[in-house]
Formats: sequence, C-alpha cells, structure tokens
Amino acid sequence: LDATCEADGIKRFRCQNSGCYDYYDVVLPATGHNEVTAEGHEATCTDEGLSTGVYCDVCGEWIVQQLITEPTGHSWVQKPNMPYEEYECEHCGEVSRTPY
Repeated sequence: LDATCEADGIKRFRCQNSGCYDYYDVVLPATGHNEVTAEGHEATCTDEGLSTGVYCDVCGEWIVQQLITEPTGHSWVQKPNMPYEEYECEHCGEVSRTPY
C-alpha cells in the first residue's frame, strides 16, 4: 500500500526461507502535500478577480481555495469644459456620454 499525501502506506516483507511464514511490515510515512501557488488577479471595473490559492500538484487537493471577487464597477467622473456631458471612469479610463 503506497503512502499518499495524507495517509501512511505499508510495505510488507516476507521471509524467503522454505516453510517460513514470518513477515513484518514497515510503515511508509505520508509524503505531505507538494504545495503550488496559483496566482490570482485583481478585479477590474468589468471583470471578476481571483484570489491567490494553494493546491497540491500530486493529489490535486486545494489547501487554500481561490475565491472570486466581484467586478469593482466604474467610478464615473464628469469631464470638465466639454460642450456636452462626458464622463470618464477614474479607474480604467473608459469614457461615456451617459453615466451608468
């Protein structure tokens, strides 16, 4: 029985002499997770963000789950001295003639 990331394994050794039925077991310690960081990214005005997480690249278990963050939404500011109303998002620079 092989060791896994979280569980010990067992290796059984048997006597090789004729008529001998003795054996002994050796515990193979759990290997532990091989942690890999899954980089996240910040949310933008229109796109979701993702937090940084950690997973094991051997068994695939997530040690620190990645979380989705909602888009931040635009933050409209009216541009001054325009012949018409024009707004610009102070985060991403998108321009609109109608604020949302």
